[in-house]
Amino acid sequence: MTTHRLIVLVAVATVSEVSASSTTLLAAAVALLPAVHQPTVPVVPIEAGRASQVLVAMARGSCAFVQEPDRSVIFVNLDCPHARMARRGDLVGIIALAATIAHEQAHVTGADEPQARIIEATVFRRLALRLPHDRQIQALSHLQQLRERPIDGLQVK
Repeated sequence: MTTHRLIVLVAVATVSEVSASSTTLLAAAVALLPAVHQPTVPVVPIEAGRASQVLVAMARGSCAFVQEPDRSVIFVNLDCPHARMARRGDLVGIIALAATIAHEQAHVTGADEPQARIIEATVFRRLALRLPHDRQIQALSHLQQLRERPIDGLQVK
């Protein structure tokens, strides 16, 4: 039996300031990940109005990022499109958030951006195949968008 663990550190707010839905949302996303892609460092939610302005500014334009240079924390922007979809109960949003966390975990273990994107797309595809058929079509559209994101002029195939 595989156990899933979620490390949520509240480094930027008091425990009472982080909403229960944030923790639940991250726990749901992490629970979908296979053991090899489980986070090994704290996963910290960033919510506008609840986190420091520095972290909110760093999170703009991305759904997650790894604290540099030591890669000791994965920050997840709960105001990004994937998280907003997941908050509405959209299964594609939840698996997109899970795949994003797997992408950041890949960076933690030393992957460069192209390698992390391949892991993200692979995790997303595998999770999408578990969705009901009608949701798989929406998921495939999202997967195509993942593949088309440029990386210094390259595309992930």
